[in-house]
Amino acid sequence: MITLLSLLFFLGFFQLYASSERMPHNQQMLGITWVQQHKLTAKTVGSSLVVLSLLLTGIQYGWGAGLLLGSIMLMTIGSLTICITPLRVIGRWGMLALFSISFSLELLIF
Repeated sequence: MITLLSLLFFLGFFQLYASSERMPHNQQMLGITWVQQHKLTAKTVGSSLVVLSLLLTGIQYGWGAGLLLGSIMLMTIGSLTICITPLRVIGRWGMLALFSISFSLELLIF
């Protein structure tokens, strides 16, 4: 469950980051052209995903611990997104592999 919550946080934050004016525009990244054409919709979808993720962590782990965990995850994923995205260190296949391995380990361990 924590991997799926992390994925929701990442997708929501990336939508918000890609629709901002501060992001260096690179048209070769996945989904950037759609986000640039529909900024208001992208911001709404990104905000909804972040709020949904916070609500799901609150439900899963209790409201106090869940909101604390959600805010820590949001800060961590947000910082990594802002630092790593301009460098293009991890592409879409790398992200898919990372989340697949994380999800598989989560299912095997828990």
